[in-house]
Amino acid sequence: MIKRIYSSAANIVPRICVVGSGPAGFYAAMHLSKHLTNINIDIFEKLPVPYGLVRFGVAPDHPEVKNVINQFTKVANKPNVNFYGNITLGKDISLLQLRKHYDAVLLTYGAEEDKTLGIDNEDAQNIVAARNFVGWYNGHPRDKDLKVDLSVSTAAILGQGNVALDVARILLTPVDVLRKTDITEHALSALAESKVNELYLIGRRGPLQVAFTIKELREQIKLPNCKTIWREQDFVGVEEAVATLSRPRKRLTELMLKSLNESRNCVENNDRYFKPIFFRSPSKFLTNNSNNVSGIELICNKLIGDNLENKKCVATDQREVLDCDLVFRSIGYKSVKADKDIVFDSNGFVVNDKGRVIESNAPQDLGRLYVSGWLGTGPVGVILHTMSNAFLVAKAICEDFKDFNNSPKGGFEEVKNILKNHQIVDWKAWEKIDKYEIEQGKKLAFTGYFRDGTKRIDLVLVINDDGDSKVEMLRVNFLSNVVKTGLEIELEQGVRAKNKNLIFVKIHAPPHVIIQYGEFFNIRRFFKDNHADFINPRSWYFDMLPIGTDKRRERELVKFVRKQNKGPLNYSTLERSTIVYKILLMLPFGLYENYVGLNRLLKHRIILDAFPLHDGPYFFVPSQDPTRINGRQALNFNSIKAASTSGGCAAARKLLIRYFWT
Repeated sequence: MIKRIYSSAANIVPRICVVGSGPAGFYAAMHLSKHLTNINIDIFEKLPVPYGLVRFGVAPDHPEVKNVINQFTKVANKPNVNFYGNITLGKDISLLQLRKHYDAVLLTYGAEEDKTLGIDNEDAQNIVAARNFVGWYNGHPRDKDLKVDLSVSTAAILGQGNVALDVARILLTPVDVLRKTDITEHALSALAESKVNELYLIGRRGPLQVAFTIKELREQIKLPNCKTIWREQDFVGVEEAVATLSRPRKRLTELMLKSLNESRNCVENNDRYFKPIFFRSPSKFLTNNSNNVSGIELICNKLIGDNLENKKCVATDQREVLDCDLVFRSIGYKSVKADKDIVFDSNGFVVNDKGRVIESNAPQDLGRLYVSGWLGTGPVGVILHTMSNAFLVAKAICEDFKDFNNSPKGGFEEVKNILKNHQIVDWKAWEKIDKYEIEQGKKLAFTGYFRDGTKRIDLVLVINDDGDSKVEMLRVNFLSNVVKTGLEIELEQGVRAKNKNLIFVKIHAPPHVIIQYGEFFNIRRFFKDNHADFINPRSWYFDMLPIGTDKRRERELVKFVRKQNKGPLNYSTLERSTIVYKILLMLPFGLYENYVGLNRLLKHRIILDAFPLHDGPYFFVPSQDPTRINGRQALNFNSIKAASTSGGCAAARKLLIRYFWT
């Protein structure tokens, strides 16, 4: 007698294939693995390495944005999530084959091509797609051999979005600053020899319609030894219109007007110049006898319509020529039809309804088809917008599979037979690559300074990378605002302590930030003696700290601080750390008014700890005079202890100190 084994819906595991391992793919997998416990997720990626635009599209001087990689790593390490790299949809395997072997296929491979202008001589030498240039300095395998001649003096960028400003910032940032980022060595070497000192940013509409955001513009106009020059005629009537603008647009326009006013009065010499131009569209490229670009013929535009922020651009009969020897095309990305069975609408997006791909007469035995990210919405928005869309689509998938009881499909066990002659990079193989990169980085010496050995670490934040996406976005917002103030950050990741995956955020305050905020907080007045009207100097740092009542110790500390005041730039370590801490107390990190300040982040354990470092070993250095305290003791009494009592993590603090002085 043969015994029959009856299956139940609870034992049927739906298998979902996610095509694309960028933010949309990983955020969707995160939501699915959290809300559908009985599920198997396979993430397919065209490249051998994961993370998509987070790895290859974020500028190297924005490490706070790349921090989301830690969340994605946690998702990939879940037992029901698998990563398979080096697999190209439409080439190595078809969409039809995936749908035959998976219960659902989610397309998240984004927009990987750039839009073209379709004008004369667009194929001339030294006309470079911004997408390729970004991939070049970020280490994308596709762009490692990009040919770009940086020996010219004048360049132009066509487009005025955030990617255009990323390109501008990388071109105009001093190479010593870039050297401290994770930019590729081949790009750093080329940029070190760059002769570009005049860069135009050309847009077809006006200042009220620009696509870039305030964060990117602020970074650009604050570049050292680089002057921003606006054209007065482009701002006619703009100041009068400011009051009618929406708040984000108003703040951005006010920043442009402020920069315009500052450029009028600035007479200092600069090494490089950034020159935005509005109301211009390219009509053709000019070339020399070697087919190298030598200029751009521009059409002069005018705007019509009543909506200030969305006026229509209309060409006039006027033309002008801009001489330049290097052009970057940054007019947007577009998605490609990776497989013949993918249906696009007239806008170049996959036809969908809230992530569910709309198709007619699809066979019933095929897995359901979904789309998320730029492939379904168009290439607009930042990572936060992609996360929201990915969660929305993942929620729809959860609803569709809530009562799943179909016959289970084979998933990757069937697919690997199709790919049996193809080299696949699984997660273990990627971890070997990742481990090698980390080990190479750890060969650098860790001291009380950044990796460059010159920037003092004025404050350290400790983060527990627990994989909570909402908490992570609050931290990303906070760190983005830290950078906006002019503070510089450097990350140390992958340190384990008591089952926690710690991230150390090192913060350095450049001289101009110290001077500006030192005077603002009345800690030190520029060109004046340090004011000594404080009675209890320990209150500079974490007021709630109880330290003994020895008035002699306090008096000696006052003398110590005064003694350090030898000049406007000679701030003591205690003063520097205090200034940075007070800056962090003011910074917002969320959409609500009360989402402000480091202390709130510490209170809710969004950040575990915050403390300064001092020079040398972390232990006490005994004072030769027992009646007096030395600088090491002053810092320890007033700063190191303070941080650990402010809802922080003493174990993490001690671990960090050992880590930096090992």
